Order: sequence, then C-alpha cells, then structure tokens
Amino acid sequence: MDLRKLQHFTRVAELGSFSRAAELLGIGQPVLSRDVRALEVEFRQVLLKRNGRGVTLTDSGEQLLRHSRSVFEHLEQVQSEMLDSRTGTHGRFTIALPPSMSGELSVQLVRRVRDSLPGLQLCILEGLSAYAIEWVGNGRADCAVCYSTPTSLAIERVPLVTEPLYMVSSPEFAARHGLSPGSGKNLELQDLASFRLIMPSHPHAVRAQLSDHLAQRSLRLRVALEVESVPAILELIQDGEYCAVLPLEAVRTAPRLQGMSLFPIGSPPISTTLWLATSAYRPPKACFKHLQPMVKDLVTQMWGSKASRSAPG
Repeated sequence: MDLRKLQHFTRVAELGSFSRAAELLGIGQPVLSRDVRALEVEFRQVLLKRNGRGVTLTDSGEQLLRHSRSVFEHLEQVQSEMLDSRTGTHGRFTIALPPSMSGELSVQLVRRVRDSLPGLQLCILEGLSAYAIEWVGNGRADCAVCYSTPTSLAIERVPLVTEPLYMVSSPEFAARHGLSPGSGKNLELQDLASFRLIMPSHPHAVRAQLSDHLAQRSLRLRVALEVESVPAILELIQDGEYCAVLPLEAVRTAPRLQGMSLFPIGSPPISTTLWLATSAYRPPKACFKHLQPMVKDLVTQMWGSKASRSAPG
C-alpha cells in the first residue's frame, strides 16, 4: 500500500472536502481524486460519497480511516523512538508513582522535564506499588517509584530513600490505649496487633511488610476497614475508633495532621524503602539516563531529609 495515497485519503476523510484537503496538502484536487480512486480499486470498495457540500464516508471508508489513523500514529511513535534512541531527549516516557507521593512529586517532575527536556512527553500513572511493579513488568510503565516489594528476577530496583513507619491515631484513641506521644517510646508490635486498623487491601507493600513482621512473632494485623485512599484513612482516624500505619510522608502534608498522634513502630523502628524499579528484560529508553538522576534527586530532596527528622507528636 502506498502511504502517500493513504495520507491523502485520510486528509480528505477528516476534512470532508477534496478542495480543503488539496489546500492543506498543497496539491491539486485531481491528484487527490486519483489517489482515492486508486485505493478504492485496490480494496474493491467505495470509500467516499460525494454530495453538494463535500464528501461523506461509507462504512468501508470509516473502517479504513480508523486503520489509517492507527498506522500514522504508529509511524509517529517509531520516528519519536528512533530520535529518542539517538538523543534521549525526545519520545514518550511513562512513570508510575505511589498515591502517597504522586501529587507533590508529579508537579515537580513535570516542571523539571518541561524545563530540561521539552521534547519529552512524560506520562504519569498513580497506583499502589504492587500494581506499579506489574505495569513495569508488562510494559505499561517504563519505571516506577514504589515501596518495599518482593524481589523479582523480572525487576531491577535502585534504592532511593528510607522512610520510617508510624502508627497514626487521634489523641482520643492514643489516650484510651495509654499511649503518650513524644514519650520517646516506640509502639511494640504486640500492642499494634491489638488495635483496629484501617489499611489498604491486598496487595499493598506496607501492609505486606507489617504482616511479615508480625508473623515472625506469631501475631496478625487486626484490619477493621480496608480503604485505599490516604486522605479518607486520615479522615476516618479522626473518629477515634481506628488507627493506621503509614509512612511519614503520607501524613506529612495532610491538612489535618496537626492534632494527630504519631508513634514509631518496633525496636529497632520499622522502616520502608522507596525504590526506583525498571524491567530487567527490556533495555531502558535512552531518555532514562536523564530521568533517573532527576527522579532520585527530587525524591531525596523532598523526602530524604524529611524522613530522617523526627515525626511530629
């Protein structure tokens, strides 16, 4: 098939007019008519119907238009990726981020890419770490920032920062269970196992990590509610009936953080690691050499120093 003829048909079909298409393409109408007729002969189908106001598509024309758009989108992607393989400054790159940090990190990352790599199209996905790893594995995402996840031969991981985990509750909940924020004492795991928790459902990296720690002591999490949204979890905690376990960053910027009680968990304190994950089976895109240090620098600046400081009481 002649791509030039297909392009000419596509322009006529989209504009609904031979004359407007000829003007846009800078060629004569007879050339367009000849090319469209050649396609009709090749496919043995009538593609366009002329009327007093221009042309309309037949069912076969609609079908060909869908395919032609797909062809040209794919060609654009090939051109973009070939340019990216040479310069690493063009193309499309998809990164997955955890919900607890996607808002703040997305904004800063988009701004940096816009200023440093204006030819790069950045796509940001938001999802729990287990889903983000799956997206990296199946190619939906080129890389992911994720919390501690099981090791896999299909995934390569680079550590970014380590965040402490905290039990978060209302002051009323803490007082009812004899807990004193700022006392310098960490919450024991056996105490955590007795509390009614709000946690995301499986699969969730922090929940899996806590379950492993408790299982080593023949203990289990007492999950009363399964809620995926961090803002909703923080809102429900205010009722005083439940507590939650979250990385410090998940609650640091919450509007209602003031007045919450936070307790480090375990001795030594339990922490979770943020990783930058990529596929072990697919070579990274050339632009990753620019994005990897950018992501690492942003995460370190925005979370590394905060995670090392004491949590509010």
